Formats: sequence, C-alpha cells, structure tokens
Amino acid sequence: MFLGSYATMTRRNLLSLFLIPRIMKRTRCKNMCSRGVLIGCFLVFEFMQSGVSLVAGGQCFPGLFIFGDSMVDVGNAIAAFPDRFSRIEQDPFGVEWPQHGADRFSDGKLFGDFSAWAIGHSPSSAYLRSVQTLLYSGANFAAAGSTVLDEYPSHALSDANFILTRTPFTLETQIQWWQRFKVRVKFSLNSGEGTTTLIPSASFNRSLHLVLMGATDYLLQYSASYSHHKILASVRVIVNRIAANLEALYKDGAQTILVMNLPPLGCTPAFLSMIPGQSSDYDSFGCLTKVNTAILRHNQLLFRAVSRLQKKYSASKFVYADFYQATYEIVKDPHHYGLDKSTLLIACCGVGGAYNFNSNATCGRTLLDDKGAAHNVTTCKDPSKHLTWDGYHFSQSVTRIAALSFFQGKHVYPSMALLPNNCQANFTMFWAYNTTSSPH
Repeated sequence: MFLGSYATMTRRNLLSLFLIPRIMKRTRCKNMCSRGVLIGCFLVFEFMQSGVSLVAGGQCFPGLFIFGDSMVDVGNAIAAFPDRFSRIEQDPFGVEWPQHGADRFSDGKLFGDFSAWAIGHSPSSAYLRSVQTLLYSGANFAAAGSTVLDEYPSHALSDANFILTRTPFTLETQIQWWQRFKVRVKFSLNSGEGTTTLIPSASFNRSLHLVLMGATDYLLQYSASYSHHKILASVRVIVNRIAANLEALYKDGAQTILVMNLPPLGCTPAFLSMIPGQSSDYDSFGCLTKVNTAILRHNQLLFRAVSRLQKKYSASKFVYADFYQATYEIVKDPHHYGLDKSTLLIACCGVGGAYNFNSNATCGRTLLDDKGAAHNVTTCKDPSKHLTWDGYHFSQSVTRIAALSFFQGKHVYPSMALLPNNCQANFTMFWAYNTTSSPH
C-alpha cells in the first residue's frame, strides 16, 4: 500500500510530505493536482488511518543507546581499526548522506538513525569517535564485526578483503562500555563539565536501549565452513549469551530494551554466493533454506528468552522486534514495497557472479583478476530497488520499511508496546535528505 507508493516519489516530491498535514487541513487534498503531492496525501491518510501521526511533538524517550554489529554501527569499528574499515567513510558508502561517507555499512541510514528520529532525537554518535561526538541524546556502542560469543579462532574473518573483519567488541564488552559511560558522565556533570554535550545521568535508565546482535556469529561459522549440525548446535549458546547480557543491562538500570531478531541472511548475496547449492536448497523466493532455518531457530529461542525476561522483571519493558518477518515480507512481494523483483537478491554495490558479489572484492574495493587486471566494484543506479546494499547489509529502503513497521506497532511484541502511551512516533525525517549537516 503506502510503502509501495512512496518508492515512486522523487526527493523533491517527498519534501511535500512535510507540508502536507497543514495543507490537508485546509483543502482535504481536493486542490492537490500534482502527482507527487497526491501520493504524499495518500501517505498521510495511511498514517492517519493507522493512528500514527507524521508530526509528533516532544520526545518519546530522553535518549537512545545502541548495541550491535555492522548493521547498526556508525563509527566505532573504523575508530578502533581505521586500516580495516577506512572504505566505509568514502564513496560509494553513504550516498544518501550529504557528505556521503557516513561510517555506515549502507547507502544511507541505519535502523538506529530511524529509531532516533522516530523518538524525537538526532542519530546517536559512535562511542569511540573523538570528533563530531554529540552525546546529549545517548550513544551508539555497536561495532562492525562484533559477535555475541568470543570463542572463535583468532584467524576467523581475518582477511581484510572480506565483507567485514571480526572485532573484539562483543555484546558483553559494549554493555561494559555503557556502564563505564554512565560513571564518566555522572563524574563530568558533577564537575560542571559537559552540561550541553552529554546526556543527563537521570536519562540513562529511562532511555530506549536497542540491541541487534548475532549476525556476525553466523557469518563467521558459515564462512569457516562449519557443518549445518554444528551451527544449529551453537544457536542455543548464542541466544543464552544474548539473554544473559540483556539481563545484565536491565539489572544495571535499563528500563526499556528493544531486542531485534536476525533478518533472513539466507536471502543475502553474501550467503547465496558463499554457499552454492542445488535447486532443492532454495525456497520459492530464491533464498537458502538451511541458512534461514538456522536463523529462524535463533529467532524462536530469542523470542522465548525475551518473553521470560519480561515475565521475570514485570517492571521492565522488553520489546521483541521481528526484523526477519518485516524483511521476508519484502522478499515475498517486493513490488508492494517499491523494490524490483529482478534485482532484489543482487547486491547494489559489488562485482561478479550471479548476485554481483565477490568476497574478495566487496563494496569499496577493487578486484584483480588472474592476469592482474583491475575491475572496479560497481554501484547500481537505484539502491532502493535492492534488498541489500553490499550483499550483506540491507539497503536504506529496507531498513526504513522495517523501522516504519516497528514504530507503528507491527512486527513488535507485545504489540504497540514500544512507545509510551502518551507518545507518537515522528516520521518526518524518514525521507529527509539532510543537506545542511553531516551524520555523527
């Protein structure tokens, strides 16, 4: 419905969205003749019908703290390992940001960016960054290449040319950063410093805490050719470790924790290229059944773990977000959401093969063939038509669709439990092309 419609709009037409509520009130759309404004009008109508306002005042939470891997990292990995991750601050990464390279594995915005806007804030800064660090509305502790478990061989994903290299910043480490950050902020504020740049100490526990972690654990295992049986056996261990860290986060004061499950990795070019199979190994949409079976098992156990934590700590709010289902709905009906079926499973930025993906020459790199000839990685004309940006990380359009569904109460459990009762999500920045300031 409306998600399929907005994909046809130009950026100029999208700007009309911000004026439409006021115009609608005066004209009820009867005088809007341009195609762009009409589509925007229908968009507003859809949101009104859903009970969610495009323009909402105030802030739903005093801040946002993010924990995870490359799917939500905005600069921690490159701050710690600039030699490994320097390409993500250069073109073609971040083409949807005004200065392009935004230290994100994406063509544009990540789920954390959309989450911050939805609850009334600017995107959170990376915890390890030393410049342009704005921490008055929270912090982002996620780091590309991070895992839940740390019991992997030291050489795992050590190839700098691979889609991403492993980093030592486990979920447990990131929560320890959060704990330490609380102490340092309190110390600074008590000393009269950071009053305009740091989030108030009283806001830590009342903020939204977003956790998206585990994908790198499975990428590590599949890339190391672990057997399917061994990978399935690891699922419970991974989920139990996540649950233990979620409990530690709650015990240290976090009141609202949004736990995202894993998306269908078996539909990504990285996995489709890494694990060639027979026709019987794929579902009717072209995704690898075995990979998605492992991910679904992970998600099933994660849902149970989150439900147990909610029951155990009734004063808390543990919210489970079904990233898998939100993404798989796009796979099943891409046209409905404005994506192109013919390019859906092809990486936007990549080179070679049926899926435009080569693990030796991922986005931002150059491939040298057997004769020493260089082949530059190419970028598609319209990333919004593709499921993934670089073959592993999802495109901005897919991330935005998932964020919209979550903050409208869809694919979240308990339903409509994500936002406080007196708050409505603010979607006005979801389509914005920020030309005045860079991400941080």
